[in-house]
Amino acid sequence: MTPTPQLREDIHAQSARHTVIADACALTPAQMNEICSIFYHELLRRHPALQSYFADVALCRQATKLSSAIQLMFDYIRDPQRLGCVVVRVGTSHLGRRIGSAEYAEFIDVLADVLSRSQSRIPAEEARLIWMKELEPIVELMAIVSSEQ
Repeated sequence: MTPTPQLREDIHAQSARHTVIADACALTPAQMNEICSIFYHELLRRHPALQSYFADVALCRQATKLSSAIQLMFDYIRDPQRLGCVVVRVGTSHLGRRIGSAEYAEFIDVLADVLSRSQSRIPAEEARLIWMKELEPIVELMAIVSSEQ
């Protein structure tokens, strides 16, 4: 039996997703912190209006927090209930900051770019699309939680 083009495409997509996630999971905490630091500098370079959200925050500390949150995402990727609890906790920490869907969209757009450039086994644009697909539902839940006041 010959696999259909759709089946071959699905197998490739799943393999690419696995590779992207495995590469990120293999990063040391120091490497992930560096990636997150690059992310915040890139986010504020591309979207200077977001600087007001970080006026009272040291970006190196924020990068460490993001790095820890990403690590928890990897730890709980196969446990949606625990992952949901982490996302709700992080979203709750943003209460009162008035972060809207547009800001979260800018956040994941830049984060997906930076994460996709942190690995080389998958073409960057393909890795970026994988990261967008992984991050969108997480950030949507955070936006809902952080907007409930």
